[in-house]
Amino acid sequence: MYRQASHFVISIVSFFLLSACAMTPPVQEMSNARQTIQAAIEAGAELHAREKLEEAEQLLKRASQYIDDKDYFSAQNTALEAKEQAMQARQMALQKKQTE
Repeated sequence: MYRQASHFVISIVSFFLLSACAMTPPVQEMSNARQTIQAAIEAGAELHAREKLEEAEQLLKRASQYIDDKDYFSAQNTALEAKEQAMQARQMALQKKQTE
């Protein structure tokens, strides 16, 4: 019986911790995505990886909209995806610049 009670308490605490994480805007993830997009631009992604860069920028806008809608979980995931696309755009731009 003690074991069942402890599992119940752990479940409740875990739920509240996860809920608390989802109740705050993903400020760091948004900042990271913005910085990575800027790094991609500085690497020449506007010229050498425009589509990938535009995709990252659109994802960042969508993440911002999710924040406005208070859907912080979706905002966080979308900001992380924006960062990933921006990283790819930067890498593509750097590779294309090397072959010129």
